[in-house]
Formats: sequence, structure tokens, C-alpha cells
Amino acid sequence: MSELFADHVSYADRSTLQRYSLCPMQARLMPAESVVGHAANVGNGGHEAISQTVESYWLAQGNMSRTEVAECLRTNLRNARTDIQPGVLDAFSPMVFAFADFLVNTHFADLMRWDGGKDEHDGQLAWKTENGFSVTSELDLLTSTRSPEVLREHDWKSGWGMYDIDSVEASFQFRTHAVLVFANYETVNTLQVCVWNTRHGKRLPPVEFHRSRLADYSSLVMGGLQNWCAYESAPIENVPAWPS
Repeated sequence: MSELFADHVSYADRSTLQRYSLCPMQARLMPAESVVGHAANVGNGGHEAISQTVESYWLAQGNMSRTEVAECLRTNLRNARTDIQPGVLDAFSPMVFAFADFLVNTHFADLMRWDGGKDEHDGQLAWKTENGFSVTSELDLLTSTRSPEVLREHDWKSGWGMYDIDSVEASFQFRTHAVLVFANYETVNTLQVCVWNTRHGKRLPPVEFHRSRLADYSSLVMGGLQNWCAYESAPIENVPAWPS
């Protein structure tokens, strides 16, 4: 396998590896930069608004009421880029009060990392593989819990599809995040993932990823990395299409 990695850059983004894990042919024919459309821009706008709200709450050391958090988030959503602002409001307004309830019941010191956070609060994590690659991904929000062995990830999903517990557990994204968290926090043995279906204003119960299954998770990520290295520059006729 080492020969596959020889000609590639050292950083590998989770979303790229995910696309190559699902179908190398589709990943080749539709590179990431070509699939960013209105829905993705709306999602990014909403994520930015939530991150700004988390930042405000953290800077205030938690001294914000439920009403203040809700109004802060609403204001940030309204201030989204004008071409996507109506879509951002439609996709994220249903979660405003549920998110406000969650945040005011979270101690500001438990806010560890978030999308757009600075320095030690940066949501971007990396895992260096044995082949010298750094697999990277950004978490929307990572919080501590009462147990030093358990961390909790919160992820905002603004698409029309409804996530459920099974789809979260099988997700390439969250299995990758478990690998990244376990690599960066050696005393953590469990990552709990809470997915928010923002259009419905609902948060799923936590789905747990355990260090005892790290080999399962990391082998999936390495498989995506191997596919990317094998097929990203291969002759198109040699790139497989799955399912075939």
C-alpha cells in the first residue's frame, strides 16, 4: 500500500475520503468544488451563525439568558449573506429555541471546540496516519461531559433528509470524527454524537462511538484514503463505479 501514497500531498480532508469511499468514479467525475450549490451554501451560512452564537456565549462566560441566546442566533441567521439569507432562515429557525435551551444548560467552560473557534477552541482536528498523511475534519461543536472519559459532539444537519440513530452510527463522517477525537484525547474512551435535524428543530439522542472499536473506524478511514490515492489520478477507465 505504501506505493499508493508516494505521490500525494500530506493532508487528506474527510469529505474527500468519504466521497472516494462511497464511489471512486463519482468522486472523480464530480470533484468537491463542482458540487457546492445553494443547499451547501445555506448550510454553511447556518453553521456560521451558530458558531458566532457559541462564541458570544463563551465570551460572555455563560452570562446569557435563553431569550438572549435565541435572539443572538436569530440575529446571526438574519445577517447571513443576502443571496442565501432566506434559505438560512428557513433551514435553521426551527431549532432556535431548542438550541437556546441546550446552550444555557451548558457551562461555558464545557465548550471545548467549535467550527470557527480560535486556537485551542478550533474545531479542526487531525490524525496522522502511519503513512505520514494527516486526515482532517472540522467538528461543529465538541463539549465535555461529567466524565473525563466521555466527550460529546454536536452536528447540525440542514438538509431535507432526516438522520436517525442507525445512519449516524454507520456514518463515515462520525466514524472519522471518533478516530480524530481518540487520537487527540488519549484519556477519552467514548465519543457521543448528537445530530440536530435543524429544519425540524430536533436533536437525536446521543450515539456512542467507543475506543474499543477504534480498529473498525480507522480501517474505514484508511480504506477511503487508499481509494483516493489509487484512483484520484488513475486513467478514468480504471476507476471503479460502486455499486456495480
